[in-house]
Amino acid sequence: MHVSTILFSLMAVAVSAKPVKYTIPSSLKAASASNCTLPGKYIVSNFTQYMNSEDGTKNTTSFHYEDPDTGISTNCSSDASSTPTGAAGNRWPCENPNVEFIYQTTNIAGLTVVEVACPGSKPQFEASDLVDLSVDCEDIDSATTCTQMGGPVNGEFDSLEPTPQSPPPSSRRRRAH
Repeated sequence: MHVSTILFSLMAVAVSAKPVKYTIPSSLKAASASNCTLPGKYIVSNFTQYMNSEDGTKNTTSFHYEDPDTGISTNCSSDASSTPTGAAGNRWPCENPNVEFIYQTTNIAGLTVVEVACPGSKPQFEASDLVDLSVDCEDIDSATTCTQMGGPVNGEFDSLEPTPQSPPPSSRRRRAH
């Protein structure tokens, strides 16, 4: 009976280890083997973007994000009241603090999603991927509304990198007069 328990435990570990498209750093292998499920596949749904050419404070971007493996299901949005995050200040936070996004329509267009891998691990890593969304846009007066076409989009993280550190606040010295 003891042998069957060990065999079952080994099978459970093998089943929970899902293949990913990125290389797992050795510092995360121990964390993922113990209590952590690494981000792998995700789903983006209900993407909408509203852009007002006369009043940029009305611009919004929103969507729903889900990672079935890690159990994260969260809404993501940015508007005039949102504060960007990340070292470059170009990311927008989702309701779940382990997920952020970048949406851009120029250069490399698309939705970049970022999910923290094994929250609390040291050093901290994050998975990211760029997904190309098919959107249908409608212009009405001075505004454009774009909505996701074709239902949810499945993505798969293809990068795992150390989390960029935000620059430390600049220290200002007072000059003696």
